[in-house]
Amino acid sequence: MSTYNLNRLTDLDEDSINAPDRADYVRKHHTRVLLTVIGSGAAALLFASFCGLFAIFVIFLAMFVGCLYSVRIFRFRLKDVFVVKNVTIAGTCVICAALLPLAVHFSSYIAISLIAIFVFIKVLINTVLFDVRDVEGDRLAGAVTIPVSLGRQKTRGLLLGLNSTLLPWIALSISQGLFYKFIAILAASVVYGYWYILRLCKDGAKIHKSVDLLVDGEWVLIAIVLAAIILGPAVWSSLLLL
Repeated sequence: MSTYNLNRLTDLDEDSINAPDRADYVRKHHTRVLLTVIGSGAAALLFASFCGLFAIFVIFLAMFVGCLYSVRIFRFRLKDVFVVKNVTIAGTCVICAALLPLAVHFSSYIAISLIAIFVFIKVLINTVLFDVRDVEGDRLAGAVTIPVSLGRQKTRGLLLGLNSTLLPWIALSISQGLFYKFIAILAASVVYGYWYILRLCKDGAKIHKSVDLLVDGEWVLIAIVLAAIILGPAVWSSLLLL
């Protein structure tokens, strides 16, 4: 929340084109948004302190990279560098997803590595999809993103290729006996990835609102569908017995 809202404060010009409602809200509630940046960052560091110095370092590193991403220092920020912006977001998520488990308790290096790979690829895909949504504003702002540079069709091919790398990831996880409790939802995420890449990268697709629901709400939607599939027969059986 801290790094995301910091980026909302620094990206008002781009958001005025890509998401005018959001930009208007941030301008109107600038102080409130700034307080969430400071408050949530401080809370994260406080909670990390319960786990030790290494956990504090992990959170601080993620926040530091987030600042380099959003804030221009001598007219430079990571977000303005081609591809680096996407890798930075994905890498920051990996820092928290992979290193925090090591900070709290020792885990298998194979498991940690697989978590890092999965999170990196999923977040990388999602960041590019948001760039597809923001392509008009990025062009006007002079930002060279992957969709601006490659166009929608080539971007779609690139993202489908990245998503396909998660198929052997699923197979390797099963062969190693890892994540067996969650393998259904992880596999569903890969299948879902193909669908929303094709949906959002289609020429003429209107995705200003749907990208937030389909991408940011990915796990909620998948969980609802899987719950309906798994619990559906039991619910219908109970109703029939009544």
